[in-house]
Amino acid sequence: MELLGIPIVPIIIIIWILLSNYTEEQKKEKEKISKKWDNITTGMSETEVIGKLGQPHRIWRAGAAEIWVYGSSDSNGQIRFLDGKIIAYERSS
Repeated sequence: MELLGIPIVPIIIIIWILLSNYTEEQKKEKEKISKKWDNITTGMSETEVIGKLGQPHRIWRAGAAEIWVYGSSDSNGQIRFLDGKIIAYERSS
C-alpha cells in the first residue's frame, strides 16, 4: 500500500515502535516516582521530604497547615504539613 508514492506499512511500524518506547519510558518514570513516595511517612520533617522528593511544584497555606503539591496538577501527590511535620499525604496511583 502506498500513499503519494510512500509505502505506508514501514511508516506504521516506525510509529508503533516510537509509541511503545514512549509508554515504556512513562512506566519507568512512574515506578521511579512511586519508589520515592514509598519512603514518605507521617511525622517526617520538611527537610527530610525535600531530601527524598526534591522541591515541591507548588505550595499553599490552608489555615495553619501548609500543603505541598508535587507534579503539575497534583499528578504525583500532595503532602500536608503542620508545624513543619507531615500530618497527611496522598500520592496519585
